[in-house]
Amino acid sequence: MSDPLASSIITAVVSGLVGGTGVALLTNFLNKRKTNAEIQKWQAEAEKTAAETQKIKSELATVSYTISASPEEVIIDGRSGIDGFDVKGSEGQFWSNNSQPISPKGQGSLKFENGVLNVQRTNTDGRYELLFLRYMYKSGEHSLIPKDDLISGKRKLRVSCEAKSAGADHTLRFMIRDPSTKQRLAEDRVKVTTNQWTSFQAFLSADPGVDGQFRIDDEEVSQAPSSVQIRNIVLTQRK
Repeated sequence: MSDPLASSIITAVVSGLVGGTGVALLTNFLNKRKTNAEIQKWQAEAEKTAAETQKIKSELATVSYTISASPEEVIIDGRSGIDGFDVKGSEGQFWSNNSQPISPKGQGSLKFENGVLNVQRTNTDGRYELLFLRYMYKSGEHSLIPKDDLISGKRKLRVSCEAKSAGADHTLRFMIRDPSTKQRLAEDRVKVTTNQWTSFQAFLSADPGVDGQFRIDDEEVSQAPSSVQIRNIVLTQRK
């Protein structure tokens, strides 16, 4: 026969062990449920934050697009090709305020090569002029930029193009001029110093009450013979 006292002791020990293990398992189970709940809460908060961030990005992108896509009317577009019907090249010189020549003529020539205006200069004096002959305005083709009495304030024009030079530095002067008086209505200049295609922009504010012509002058040539190339010329007017 077994000893009753020993059996009681064994039963108590086993019960104690089982009870301790049960408590541990229960505690672990509750902690695990708590951890899972916290993880789910964090995940929900993270998803909410991501959604809000995406919404803000979308709103900012919309604002950015609205700003950058301000309406402009294209007046000259040389991206699809340009030739002698669009531009005339001629040798020019500098003039004083009383209309007297103060420099020799800028010698050179203009070549049209696959949509590129290639100005070849053989001296450093004067300037070489590129006069644009064809303009699109309000769905019509014109030989001048027509005056527009409906414009309030100044006519706001933007020039964009790519240019590079070979053999020397060249300065390009972008201008709008009055064809009847030959006076400049607006002008801006950029310096071309590298044989790598570089993007340029110029902003011209001109009187809308007179007809206008767009011209590019090649001047301040540092050395000759040399050349400057221009492509993708676009002239736009802000509406």
